[in-house]
Amino acid sequence: KKMPKWMKRYFWWHSQQLKILSPENWKSKSYIVMQCLNTDEKCGGTSDRLKPLPTIVKLAAMSHRLLFIQWTRPCRLEEFLVPPKGGIDWRVPEWLAP
Repeated sequence: KKMPKWMKRYFWWHSQQLKILSPENWKSKSYIVMQCLNTDEKCGGTSDRLKPLPTIVKLAAMSHRLLFIQWTRPCRLEEFLVPPKGGIDWRVPEWLAP
């Protein structure tokens, strides 16, 4: 099945924003961050966390916000899920992570 045009546009816009995002200008951007950190008491399982993702991508696109996913519990999401080539890079830049 083909990806919706709005999603392709959002992924392109997101990639362009990441290219210019820096420690100097990050406050001028808006974000949606899905997170589950070691300090969180409860986060749910993987499917509980990923189920709302299509809706959150749509919300990020409609509100012109960068979407990031930050999991450290039980481990970093990047340890088992890598952003797809040509898709959205959802990783929080190291310099922006708390």
